[in-house]
Amino acid sequence: MGYSQVKVGDNPNVIDVSSLLELESSDKAFVLTRVTTTQMNSMTPLEGAIVYNTEIRCVYQYDGTSWISLCETGGNRELGFDPNTNILTISDGNSVDLSPLIDDNDADPRNEVNLSFRVVGGNLEITDANGTLSVAISDIAAQGATGPTGPQGIQGVPGNNGTD
Repeated sequence: MGYSQVKVGDNPNVIDVSSLLELESSDKAFVLTRVTTTQMNSMTPLEGAIVYNTEIRCVYQYDGTSWISLCETGGNRELGFDPNTNILTISDGNSVDLSPLIDDNDADPRNEVNLSFRVVGGNLEITDANGTLSVAISDIAAQGATGPTGPQGIQGVPGNNGTD
Protein backbone atom coordinates (compact mmCIF):
# COMPACT_ATOMS: atom_id res chain seq x y z
CA MET A 1 0.00 0.00 0.00
CA GLY A 2 1.36 3.39 -0.89
CA TYR A 3 0.56 6.96 -0.07
CA SER A 4 1.69 10.36 -1.24
CA GLN A 5 2.38 13.66 0.42
CA VAL A 6 1.67 17.09 -1.03
CA LYS A 7 3.34 20.34 -0.03
CA VAL A 8 2.07 23.64 -1.43
CA GLY A 9 3.76 27.00 -0.99
CA ASP A 10 7.15 27.87 0.47
CA ASN A 11 9.83 25.16 0.75
CA PRO A 12 7.92 22.62 -1.40
CA ASN A 13 10.65 19.98 -0.99
CA VAL A 14 10.52 20.06 2.84
CA ILE A 15 7.45 18.28 4.25
CA ASP A 16 6.87 16.83 7.69
CA VAL A 17 6.82 13.02 7.63
CA SER A 18 3.42 12.92 9.36
CA SER A 19 1.78 15.35 6.91
CA LEU A 20 -0.57 14.25 4.18
CA LEU A 21 -1.07 17.82 2.99
CA GLU A 22 1.04 20.75 4.17
CA LEU A 23 0.58 24.42 3.33
CA GLU A 24 3.37 26.90 4.08
CA SER A 25 3.54 30.59 3.30
CA SER A 26 4.69 33.75 5.01
CA ASP A 27 2.49 36.02 2.87
CA LYS A 28 -0.48 33.94 1.63
CA ALA A 29 -3.61 32.68 3.42
CA PHE A 30 -5.51 29.40 3.27
CA VAL A 31 -9.09 30.12 2.17
CA LEU A 32 -11.85 27.66 3.03
CA THR A 33 -14.65 26.77 0.63
CA ARG A 34 -17.08 29.71 0.75
CA VAL A 35 -20.81 28.92 0.66
CA THR A 36 -24.18 30.46 1.50
CA THR A 37 -26.46 28.95 4.14
CA THR A 38 -28.63 27.37 1.43
CA GLN A 39 -25.62 25.84 -0.28
CA MET A 40 -24.21 24.57 3.02
CA ASN A 41 -27.50 22.96 4.08
CA SER A 42 -28.01 21.31 0.68
CA MET A 43 -24.80 19.26 0.88
CA THR A 44 -24.02 16.13 2.89
CA PRO A 45 -20.23 15.90 2.97
CA LEU A 46 -17.96 13.54 4.84
CA GLU A 47 -17.77 13.93 8.60
CA GLY A 48 -15.12 16.54 9.41
CA ALA A 49 -15.79 18.78 6.40
CA ILE A 50 -15.23 22.50 7.01
CA VAL A 51 -16.75 25.48 5.14
CA TYR A 52 -16.98 29.24 5.57
CA ASN A 53 -20.58 30.53 5.53
CA THR A 54 -20.49 33.90 3.76
CA GLU A 55 -23.92 35.00 5.03
CA ILE A 56 -23.30 34.26 8.71
CA ARG A 57 -19.57 35.03 8.42
CA CYS A 58 -18.60 31.94 10.37
CA VAL A 59 -16.71 28.67 9.95
CA TYR A 60 -18.82 25.49 10.20
CA GLN A 61 -17.79 21.85 10.68
CA TYR A 62 -19.93 18.88 9.59
CA ASP A 63 -20.24 16.25 12.36
CA GLY A 64 -21.76 13.54 10.16
CA THR A 65 -25.37 14.61 10.76
CA SER A 66 -25.41 18.42 10.98
CA TRP A 67 -23.34 21.59 10.59
CA ILE A 68 -21.82 22.91 13.83
CA SER A 69 -20.81 26.56 14.20
CA LEU A 70 -17.20 27.03 15.26
CA CYS A 71 -17.88 30.69 16.06
CA GLU A 72 -20.20 30.09 18.99
CA THR A 73 -18.44 29.01 22.16
CA GLY A 74 -20.23 27.51 25.16
CA GLY A 75 -18.09 29.47 27.57
CA ASN A 76 -19.42 32.87 26.64
CA ARG A 77 -22.49 34.20 28.40
CA GLU A 78 -24.55 37.29 27.77
CA LEU A 79 -24.91 39.71 30.66
CA GLY A 80 -27.71 42.14 31.39
CA PHE A 81 -27.98 44.82 34.07
CA ASP A 82 -31.10 46.37 35.63
CA PRO A 83 -30.10 49.76 37.14
CA ASN A 84 -33.31 49.87 39.21
CA THR A 85 -32.57 46.64 41.09
CA ASN A 86 -28.76 46.51 40.69
CA ILE A 87 -29.09 42.92 39.46
CA LEU A 88 -26.62 41.55 36.91
CA THR A 89 -28.33 38.72 35.02
CA ILE A 90 -26.52 35.96 33.16
CA SER A 91 -28.00 34.30 30.06
CA ASP A 92 -28.17 30.88 31.77
CA GLY A 93 -30.75 32.22 34.25
CA ASN A 94 -28.41 33.06 37.14
CA SER A 95 -27.95 36.53 38.60
CA VAL A 96 -25.75 38.55 40.95
CA ASP A 97 -26.94 41.36 43.22
CA LEU A 98 -24.45 44.20 42.80
CA SER A 99 -26.08 46.44 45.44
CA PRO A 100 -23.22 45.95 47.93
CA LEU A 101 -20.83 47.46 45.38
CA ILE A 102 -22.51 50.86 45.30
CA ASP A 103 -20.15 52.98 47.31
CA ASP A 104 -21.70 56.44 47.32
CA ASN A 105 -24.64 57.64 49.37
CA ASP A 106 -27.07 58.24 46.52
CA ALA A 107 -27.63 54.50 45.75
CA ASP A 108 -27.63 55.26 42.03
CA PRO A 109 -25.43 52.77 40.14
CA ARG A 110 -25.66 54.86 36.96
CA ASN A 111 -23.28 57.52 38.28
CA GLU A 112 -20.50 55.12 39.29
CA VAL A 113 -17.40 55.21 37.13
CA ASN A 114 -16.55 51.56 36.54
CA LEU A 115 -13.43 51.27 34.46
CA SER A 116 -13.61 47.53 33.84
CA PHE A 117 -15.52 44.33 34.55
CA ARG A 118 -13.88 40.92 34.28
CA VAL A 119 -14.36 37.39 35.54
CA VAL A 120 -11.36 35.95 37.36
CA GLY A 121 -11.89 32.37 38.47
CA GLY A 122 -15.14 32.40 40.40
CA ASN A 123 -15.14 36.16 41.00
CA LEU A 124 -16.46 39.19 39.17
CA GLU A 125 -13.89 41.99 39.49
CA ILE A 126 -15.09 45.56 39.07
CA THR A 127 -12.51 48.33 38.88
CA ASP A 128 -13.36 51.98 39.46
CA ALA A 129 -11.58 55.08 40.75
CA ASN A 130 -11.56 53.64 44.29
CA GLY A 131 -9.81 50.40 43.31
CA THR A 132 -10.92 46.87 42.47
CA LEU A 133 -13.84 45.14 44.13
CA SER A 134 -14.31 41.38 43.89
CA VAL A 135 -17.66 39.58 44.15
CA ALA A 136 -17.83 35.79 44.41
CA ILE A 137 -20.00 34.38 41.63
CA SER A 138 -18.81 30.80 41.84
CA ASP A 139 -21.91 29.87 43.82
CA ILE A 140 -24.09 30.66 40.79
CA ALA A 141 -22.16 28.38 38.45
CA ALA A 142 -24.10 25.51 36.96
CA GLN A 143 -23.73 22.38 39.03
CA GLY A 144 -23.41 18.98 37.43
CA ALA A 145 -25.32 15.84 38.31
CA THR A 146 -24.13 13.65 41.15
CA GLY A 147 -22.15 10.72 39.81
CA PRO A 148 -22.86 7.05 40.57
CA THR A 149 -21.86 5.53 43.89
CA GLY A 150 -18.72 3.44 43.68
CA PRO A 151 -18.45 -0.25 44.60
CA GLN A 152 -18.93 -1.17 48.23
CA GLY A 153 -16.41 -3.30 50.09
CA ILE A 154 -17.04 -6.75 51.57
CA GLN A 155 -19.07 -6.70 54.76
CA GLY A 156 -17.94 -8.58 57.84
CA VAL A 157 -19.82 -11.30 59.69
CA PRO A 158 -22.40 -9.96 62.17
CA GLY A 159 -21.41 -10.46 65.80
CA ASN A 160 -21.28 -8.86 69.23
CA ASN A 161 -17.92 -7.19 68.86
CA GLY A 162 -17.10 -7.70 65.18
CA THR A 163 -14.63 -10.54 65.85
CA ASP A 164 -16.93 -13.55 66.34
